[in-house]
Parts: sequence; C-alpha cells; structure tokens
Amino acid sequence: MQRLTQHILVPLVGSALALSPAMVRVSGADETADRLAMVRTIEAHARSVADLVGPEGLSLRVLKVMQEVERHRFVPDDERSLAYADRPVDIGFGQTISQPFIVALMTDLLQPEPGDTVLEIGTGSGYQAAVLSPLVAKVCTVEIIPG
Repeated sequence: MQRLTQHILVPLVGSALALSPAMVRVSGADETADRLAMVRTIEAHARSVADLVGPEGLSLRVLKVMQEVERHRFVPDDERSLAYADRPVDIGFGQTISQPFIVALMTDLLQPEPGDTVLEIGTGSGYQAAVLSPLVAKVCTVEIIPG
C-alpha cells in the first residue's frame, strides 16, 4: 500500500474518494498567504489556551501540515472566500468543515506518530483526513452521506 502522504483513500458508502497529492500541497500565492495567516491565527489561539496545549504551543509538525493542506479545496466553490477564515464553513448536507484552530487542536491532542493508523468516523469534506495523512501511516475514514 502506498504511504498516505502520497495518496489518501477515503472509503464512502458504496464508493471511494481518492484525494490526489495535489489536493494537499501548496498552490497559488493568494492561497499560500491565506494559509500562512490562518496558521498565525491558530498559533495565537494556542497561546491563549496554553494551559491546555502547554507553553510550547501546538506541534510544529501539525502547524506545518495546516499550512500545506489547501483548505479551499475542501469547501464548496460558493464558500471559497471563507476557506481560511477562523470559523466553520458550511459544506452542505447539514455539515460544516471545522474551524481551522479546532482541526489543529484535535490533531495536536491526538499526538499522531508516523507509524500510527487513525480511524475517523464522519469524513465530511475530507479535510481532517487530509491534515492527518502526512502525519501518520494510514487514515481510514467513513462517511454515511454519499454526497
């Protein structure tokens, strides 16, 4: 099996969604600047909850992945302007893509290691799986909503 830093396989009800490496890599300058600003906001939030995450803040590995994964590719086109905002974004089907800080915090608290396998229940847009994939050996994620 390929390492998931190269390819993410997301099993869905009756189908599978393959996310290419291009979906989790840096693209245009505007999006790159937006991701950098998003990571700075995440770092500021982490400082404000240092009693939970520790004085050193979030893992540099997690912050690096948050800066690399193209969040705008995981939101509907009509919500793209909100992709890097510090808020959840509606992805349809009564679901949202979580606030970037919450994704970073959950990922950091998981303390993912390169040899780990992670089971995610509720794929949603696939963003959390894309964030986890460079940090662990394997991500298995399931979703009941085919769309």
